[in-house]
Amino acid sequence: MYTQIRWQQRFQNYEKAYLVLGDAILRTKKSPEDKLLRSGCLQSFEFTVELAWKTLKDILEEKGILVLNPSDTIRSAFEQGYIEDADLWLELLKARNLTSHAYDEKIAEEILAKIHSQYFPLLKSLYEFFKKQV
Repeated sequence: MYTQIRWQQRFQNYEKAYLVLGDAILRTKKSPEDKLLRSGCLQSFEFTVELAWKTLKDILEEKGILVLNPSDTIRSAFEQGYIEDADLWLELLKARNLTSHAYDEKIAEEILAKIHSQYFPLLKSLYEFFKKQV
């Protein structure tokens, strides 16, 4: 009987969040002036990033690597070759924290632009990595 391990279970949630974020990005590109769509895209980004680092944490711990927090998880995942560009991943984590703890329209617009251009490709690369591991 096949039982899923923790990271695979969490990956299923990451996959759902990732796909929703992809849809949100497409919709905000079509209607960039829609504040509700932008807000939804930012919230979807927050949720996807949370699941991304927690899934990485789970897969690292399965390999016997103890990580303590999101930044530690990113550094360890980079060292293991699971992700590329640790600095951009750490920037992505900071952006996620900015969007979830304070709302400033200018900051939100800057982060949304980076989600479209830089952060979503990182999340896509991680998604593809996980798909190969399942």
